Amino acid sequence: MKLRFLILLTSFGLYQAMLFGQESNRVAEFLPTAHFEIDSTRKEVKRTPTTLENFSYRLNILDSWARLMAFAGADLGALEGYFYLNKQAKKISEKEYYQAIDKTFFGMERMYANFMTTPEGKEFNPRAQFERNTKEWPLFHGSEKQTRTTEDPGPVKGDLAWKFPTGRPWYSRPAVEDGKVYVSSPGMTTILYRLNEKDGKVEWKARQRGSGHQYGTARMNSSVLLLKDAAIVREVGSGGEKGHQKHFVYVNKKTGKVIKEEYAGHIDYRVGNAPLAGNDDFLFYPHGVQSIHWAKERTITTFDSLMCKNPKTGELLWKQYIGEYWTEPLLQNNKVYVGSVSGTVSAFDARKGGQGALWKFQVDASVNAKLAANEKIVIAAAENGKVYGLDPNSGAKLWEYNVDYIETKAFQQFSQAEISGDKVFIGGANKNLYCLDITSGNLLWKRNLDDWVRAKPLFNKGKIYVATLSGKLYKLTEKGDVVWIRQPTGHQVFADLVMGEYSLLLNSSDLYLHSIDIETGKENWRHSLMEAVYSHNDRIWADFDGGGGDFQASPMVAEGMVIAAGPDRFVHALDHHTGKEIWRFEVRGQIPAAPIFYGGKIYFGQQGGTGYYYCINAFTGELEWKKELGWGWASANASEGKIYVPTVSGWIYCLNAETGDVIWEYNTENGTYPAPAIEENVVVFGSWNDKYYGFDKETGKKLWEKSIGGNPDSGAALTYDGKAYLQGLASDYFFCVDVKTGKELWKFPLPDGYECNMSPSINNDKLFFSIFKNGQVCQQAIPSITYALNAQTGEKIWELSGGGGLTGTANANGNVFFGSSVDPYIWSVSEDGNGDGSTKVNWKFKMNGRAEESCITIAYGKAYILATDGYIYAIE
Repeated sequence: MKLRFLILLTSFGLYQAMLFGQESNRVAEFLPTAHFEIDSTRKEVKRTPTTLENFSYRLNILDSWARLMAFAGADLGALEGYFYLNKQAKKISEKEYYQAIDKTFFGMERMYANFMTTPEGKEFNPRAQFERNTKEWPLFHGSEKQTRTTEDPGPVKGDLAWKFPTGRPWYSRPAVEDGKVYVSSPGMTTILYRLNEKDGKVEWKARQRGSGHQYGTARMNSSVLLLKDAAIVREVGSGGEKGHQKHFVYVNKKTGKVIKEEYAGHIDYRVGNAPLAGNDDFLFYPHGVQSIHWAKERTITTFDSLMCKNPKTGELLWKQYIGEYWTEPLLQNNKVYVGSVSGTVSAFDARKGGQGALWKFQVDASVNAKLAANEKIVIAAAENGKVYGLDPNSGAKLWEYNVDYIETKAFQQFSQAEISGDKVFIGGANKNLYCLDITSGNLLWKRNLDDWVRAKPLFNKGKIYVATLSGKLYKLTEKGDVVWIRQPTGHQVFADLVMGEYSLLLNSSDLYLHSIDIETGKENWRHSLMEAVYSHNDRIWADFDGGGGDFQASPMVAEGMVIAAGPDRFVHALDHHTGKEIWRFEVRGQIPAAPIFYGGKIYFGQQGGTGYYYCINAFTGELEWKKELGWGWASANASEGKIYVPTVSGWIYCLNAETGDVIWEYNTENGTYPAPAIEENVVVFGSWNDKYYGFDKETGKKLWEKSIGGNPDSGAALTYDGKAYLQGLASDYFFCVDVKTGKELWKFPLPDGYECNMSPSINNDKLFFSIFKNGQVCQQAIPSITYALNAQTGEKIWELSGGGGLTGTANANGNVFFGSSVDPYIWSVSEDGNGDGSTKVNWKFKMNGRAEESCITIAYGKAYILATDGYIYAIE
């Protein structure tokens, strides 16, 4: 029996005598969490013991409860004896195992009761539903009366200068049928919700079947496809073809039970969208091979083939090679349409597409937007700013329309078109909504909006509805006049709008589904797509994203700008005073690593999309050059006109900063994930082959290599005073080596059961880093330990339990600053410590999310960090 979340102790008697003691099931008062399933299960456990029939469900609830408590700010250190697998554990009987589950619930009751007496617990005021109030500050001085008065309690710890929304690339559309809304969730707990459209109440949840490990649990990242009896969603993940995250998941529409899984091909979660289309006879989807972990050779291809399966039997009916393409397939009248990066628009017979295309139409630019079609016309929009009307039978061009200008910083110029009657509506990255005559392609009108349009517009009852990336929703007349403008969300809207029976449905990138009254624009209800409760209308998460961590890039600060990137596929340039966006630049995949600023330019790679490495102008955001290097996960470094770039494929590159030309290269034969460090003439790279390398930064000559007994991963190498400081996943030590020779100078043994995978800092001959429990990676619940060591000798100066994890440390003004991969706090502590092996905590600032691998950046009197709630925070 695989135990996912409870430790099996070598002696069950010792287990019972641990922290919570024999009286652990006696908590005087029931304190609700406001999460219905957590609370009802807690009560049920008190009435009936755990059995074979319910133990799996109860473990799932324990997961949710622990995550909820951690995000609310509770210290879960006492759960160490319960929640992590002891590799040395002896087997215990099935009866003792079920008793252990019950004992853990009773212990959690005591912990939750204790937490609610702490300042953090008293601040936690859980509610099950979001309730609108005046907490937001939507107008210039807070209200029309400009009173500057709000019911918001204000910052409790520290001062927030500003925060900027940058969420997930959430392109998933809900599906509506018979007053029921089906919407997917990317979480580790739930894969699909069915809601009542009238009131947003949950009717059932389809449960995740993952391993309980974030990188081993699939993420549902598709729109919902409804068949006669089933709803289908598609997985993404990080396991490659050797992992299990490569399926269509079929869910019974009546019960929410998973019926079956069918192979669909692995999609790396950083691709951000798992397209599918179909009906009860055909299931269409893009396919490519993406295996970057646990493989001798990292095979990375984009979507290059169109697949067709029988959804009833799972039989592959046909496969057609397309070449690189990013459009979601469109099924219309037994034809399936796709556009490609090469500019080819293809139509296939749904029944025999493997025999080749019915027709092809060629344009001179990439087609990245999903096509639209009816029985009379096919609408294709290309990155050259042209919209084409094509004959659906022959592919012949009926007309074309050229927009007056294009947004050169956009990867995708257009939304999918909406065809209604004699009109075609299409939105652009140039902030315009266009209405074209369906017969001639002539412009009937255009309406300038406030931001890019990525979601497909929606026509209903003589009105057109369109959402922008600012989170605004517009209602226009058929002639383009504005009826109303509303702001249901402050985050981007990528997903197409959907009309239900009673309301308009809008999915926002902060993972909310919004129900909007189409007459007034008022929000009827909203539903979190991740398990959560609410405290003062702040969403307190009870889940993580499946598949892997998204919020990894650290902000950079230069020339008065904060340069920030993230899972939304954009590099944002923000005013450091206000957080206002100056410009944005879009690529196809996630940008998991910090862009760097060098010589008036910004350099960065991406993962999940095309294989380009980018150089853009720092002041305009315009492209300077791009170079095909393959996917890049880690930040580069720069020195003397050269850029040093690690890649997922294992190749490392030295580029000319002005031109992007390769000066030298080296193949480590496994992924290079740490950001490189430079000291004098040596550049230090790390690879997942368990080695660090020192190279001559001018010639690329390998000077040394050092095995660390683990995989150099998220944490960057650090060089200082002729030394290099090295660490990695699963290594038992933190190393200090001579930067020129790689000779080991000292190594610090990590405590049993801990590992290091973060970017350290150094100041005044002190080295600062944190460690976390084995196997937690991005799903940490047990507090990390932060160390200060003598940088010359490796001797410990102080340690602190709390904060840290995967997020790195930073130093300023005698203090150490770091986020937390466990809880929602940013910490400030004293560098010097108290002289007794401890240190002073100056303050903690609470965010609404935690830090994954984003590290604090300090500049202009502020600290900046990217958090999992989808915001970049600036704290002063």
